[in-house]
Amino acid sequence: MNQVITKRRLWFIGLLLMAMIEPACAQDRPQDPLKVVASFSILGDFVKNVGGERVSVTTLVGTDGDVHVYTPAPADAKKIARKTGAKLEIFGEFLPLVETPDGERLYRHYAGCAEALGVNIPAEFTGGCADSGFAAGAGAPTLCATGPVGGKAHTPEEYLELDSIVPRAQALALAILRLAQA
Repeated sequence: MNQVITKRRLWFIGLLLMAMIEPACAQDRPQDPLKVVASFSILGDFVKNVGGERVSVTTLVGTDGDVHVYTPAPADAKKIARKTGAKLEIFGEFLPLVETPDGERLYRHYAGCAEALGVNIPAEFTGGCADSGFAAGAGAPTLCATGPVGGKAHTPEEYLELDSIVPRAQALALAILRLAQA
C-alpha cells in the first residue's frame, strides 16, 4: 500500500508542479517560454510535446531515475525556485491550500478548457491540507485535484474511477496548451 500511495502522491505532485508554470500574463514578452518544472521525465516530455518551443521544462527525476524511490530534497526546492522564481517555505508536512485570486483565475481557465471538451469539473474548495499547499504557499497559482476522480484516499478502500482518467488528462493538456498560446 505504501508504494501505491507514493506513486499517487508523485503523480499529483507532478501535476501540481506542472500547474506551477508562471502565468502567461506575468511574462515580460510574449515570446518568452513559460517556465515549467515537472516531477519526472514522462510528465516533462508531455509538457514539452504540448508546449513545444513555448515552454522551458526542468525535470526533477530524469529518465534514469526511479520515481518510486525518489525522495524530494532541499536541492529540488532550490531547483524549482531558480526555474520559476517561486519561494517555498515548509512549516509542516502539509500546508492548507489558500484560495487566491490568481488560483481562482487558473481554475476558471482549467474548468473552461474542460467545458470546451464537454467535461464538467465543479469547483470544490475545501481548505484542506495537501501537497498543493506547498505550491500555493510558494506564491504560485495552484490547482488541486486535476487528476482522475476517486475516493477514500490513503485507505485500503481507495479507488479510482477509470473513466475519469482520459477526460481529466485532456482538460489539463488543453489548459496547458492554451496558457502557452496566450
